Amino acid sequence: MTAGPYGWKGDAATFEDHVHTTITNLDGKGLPEGALADLGAFVKSLPKLPGARGLDAAAERGKELFASADCGSCHAKGASDRAVHYVGTGGPFLTPTLTGVATRGQLMHDGRFKNLDDLLAGSPGMGRATTLATEDRRALLHYLETL
Repeated sequence: MTAGPYGWKGDAATFEDHVHTTITNLDGKGLPEGALADLGAFVKSLPKLPGARGLDAAAERGKELFASADCGSCHAKGASDRAVHYVGTGGPFLTPTLTGVATRGQLMHDGRFKNLDDLLAGSPGMGRATTLATEDRRALLHYLETL
């Protein structure tokens, strides 16, 4: 597995610690012996989502805006800096990867944003996306959909 930290707050050093914490937080009873290793193997076997390649003009513009709006300071190349930040959402949280972000139904730790456009327009604590003109925000959104 990828080196930690894991979890919204980055407080789990390993994948196994994160799973144990999640089970505890959900009042679970744990996993049968060997199941955690099987889960880890399954997660590792999942195909990686394609990265940004073969971008059209709008996505290329969005990629440029990603850099100029300071998105890459925490999400370098769409990944995560693996650090905990305060972004105005109720506490410090670990920067998530943006891989597959366009496929997520709710965004942020509490699901406050229902889609990427809402997040880009309404999250002033992250980069400068909220200051972008609508056309530029749409280009950024198009780029994020390629990750």
